Amino acid sequence: MKIENKTTFLAIPVLAIFLCYWLVTIFYNLPDNYIKLQHLEGEKVFNSVLFQKWSFFAPPPKHNDRLYYAFHSIDSEDTIVLEAAKPIVNSKREKAPFNAKYEVIDYILNNSMIQINDFLVDQRKSIKFQFPDSSEDKFIRPLMEFTWDNREYLKAVQTLANYGEIVAVRNNIDLTRYKYRFYIVNESIPPFSERGNIKDIERKQSKIFESPLI
Repeated sequence: MKIENKTTFLAIPVLAIFLCYWLVTIFYNLPDNYIKLQHLEGEKVFNSVLFQKWSFFAPPPKHNDRLYYAFHSIDSEDTIVLEAAKPIVNSKREKAPFNAKYEVIDYILNNSMIQINDFLVDQRKSIKFQFPDSSEDKFIRPLMEFTWDNREYLKAVQTLANYGEIVAVRNNIDLTRYKYRFYIVNESIPPFSERGNIKDIERKQSKIFESPLI
């Protein structure tokens, strides 16, 4: 009898925690609504601690994130544009299985891009909630500036800014003669049925974030 009581005593809080977890999971995976927008801070905590990706059931990704650095000459109109993430991915494949260095760099770059993207998504939600009639074309540039100005809070921005110096060194670019900016771009992935066609070459790109000259 005592064993049964002890089992029941333990089962109740475990069941309560389980139910709370799934209720929170369902709530934060609902489409955006008035109540959900009131809990954006809670959503950040949920995404960082309890978020479920559901990758087994998820549809294939529709875009890739690209990271570019544009180096602008101080003395002329010369501009050098370099993609930062793709060469790291290539190095990971070439150096496998001795590619721990590139695994770490790839993780840092991708995680930084994800953090910036998530931050911008949250800010857009907040703006749309407060100003339903606002046009994204009007607030996207101020939002980018706001994100840059708050890089002490959003360390991912400063991380990518600093990485530009590494890109410059690797490509023999003299930073006494060049200033640079970085930008994150979403590149669309065509449906599987269209891959290999001409449309596959014409991938749409949309700029998510652009830093000022550094």
